[in-house]
Amino acid sequence: MRTENSIRNSAFALGGQFVSLLTGFVMRTVFVRTLGDDYLGLNGLFTSILSMLSLTELGIGTAISFALYRPLAEGDQRKIGALMYFFKRAYQLIAFLTAGLGLLLLPFLDAITNGVSETVPHLTLIYLLFLGNTVFSYFFSYKRTLITAHQKHYLNTINESLFMFIQYILQMAVLVTTYNYILYLVVQIVCVFCSNLLISRKVDKMYPYLKNYKGEKLDGETRSMMKTNVISMMFHRIGSVAVSGTDNIIIAQISMTVLGLYSNYTLIIGTIRTVLSQVFNAVTASVGNLIAVESRERQYEIYQNINFINFWIFGFFTVALGQTVEPFITLCFGGERLLSRGVLYISLINFYLNGMRLSSVLVINAAGLFRQVKYKSFIEAIVNLGVSLYFLIALDWGIYGVLLGTTVSFLTTNLWWEPYTIYRFAFQKPLRKYFGSYLIYGIVTMGAYLLADFLCGFIAIGGWLGWILVGIVSSLVPNALFLLLFFKTREFGYFRDICLRYGQKLTKKLNRKGA
Repeated sequence: MRTENSIRNSAFALGGQFVSLLTGFVMRTVFVRTLGDDYLGLNGLFTSILSMLSLTELGIGTAISFALYRPLAEGDQRKIGALMYFFKRAYQLIAFLTAGLGLLLLPFLDAITNGVSETVPHLTLIYLLFLGNTVFSYFFSYKRTLITAHQKHYLNTINESLFMFIQYILQMAVLVTTYNYILYLVVQIVCVFCSNLLISRKVDKMYPYLKNYKGEKLDGETRSMMKTNVISMMFHRIGSVAVSGTDNIIIAQISMTVLGLYSNYTLIIGTIRTVLSQVFNAVTASVGNLIAVESRERQYEIYQNINFINFWIFGFFTVALGQTVEPFITLCFGGERLLSRGVLYISLINFYLNGMRLSSVLVINAAGLFRQVKYKSFIEAIVNLGVSLYFLIALDWGIYGVLLGTTVSFLTTNLWWEPYTIYRFAFQKPLRKYFGSYLIYGIVTMGAYLLADFLCGFIAIGGWLGWILVGIVSSLVPNALFLLLFFKTREFGYFRDICLRYGQKLTKKLNRKGA
């Protein structure tokens, strides 16, 4: 059942994100051509600022998910009800804290946006719309956690993908007909509100017993566990958001136009990363259930399988993106919106490094190892900010320095801290096993990249046909190489057997329908 839930959740997550990806690219093209790079940069900057303000969430959602795994497995309705009531009250408080912190930034908007108010009118109203969208979401979105923890994440995916599609269509219509950025944001707020309201009502129907436990208090042991986990996640959350949110803010001080151009890269690479992250997030609940009921050896075996597919996915996309990102930007937005090749290289390194940690993060969240990593992201944020500013100010490396700061902060923290945590506390295995496979995976990915780059150099056809041919070659090369090198491994055999088993089930279902 866990495997089936994981496959279903991952498949829906991948499909849903793919739909959002396609419509998002079309919408971004319309956005650039109607509003320009200053609005594009402002959109990315305010998104980063609001992600910083989401520090007030303090990782409560992740801690609640972990606390829900066992009562859901045991059918303990009273404890589920108590946890959800606690979650509701916590998110209501978070909404007000976020609103308060957001309003405190109002006097500094002009400085933060590097004087963009001269070209973008109604800056304060635009910021308040961003803030309102974040604040209102807290009043309903907490219920999504229960669905995800119950291994039904595909319901969230269907809901989010549907409303995201509607949002993009309406926003494109607004931009084409009115060129009005404020109305564009209003459409976003309405669609996000409707999405959260609908999923909230869905949860009420799926779990009618929740209304019987309104006001139910958590027992002392659970409260103590929640306090420890939330405090640990607070440090982790602060660091994580600081790392992901400060890059855009620093780049904005270089130039809002540069930020707008860089956002074209993050649109593609960042969206792919989000898509793949959703796939891994979709199986977190299944891994949490596994950890709750299975032996440590079984847990470790499944982790190795997940880590292998983690490598395959991110190795493949690193190679493919390296060959297709710049031609795509040229075709969609124009060659004048390209930055230097070094920006792409550093972005791909960061994409691969951060992608390869997803399997470890999955186990940390599923096993509740929050205390062991609570200082990690905080230290990472300090290193990231310090190195980025040093490269930017002292060495005058511009956007390269900002991006390399992220690389250095990863290599000095995440690279060893997260695998050490799961190998020491979850599996009790020597860490050399992890780094042995990590090194092999990295070398193979680099080899696939160089081979694909060499072969794609022979494709002289331009336009969309040339881009498609490059995409085909850069997709075939890594997959063929990975298959050649790993088809005899136990990890590959695990996923091969799953594919064969579910292929047979699907064939039987189709035959029965045909009969």
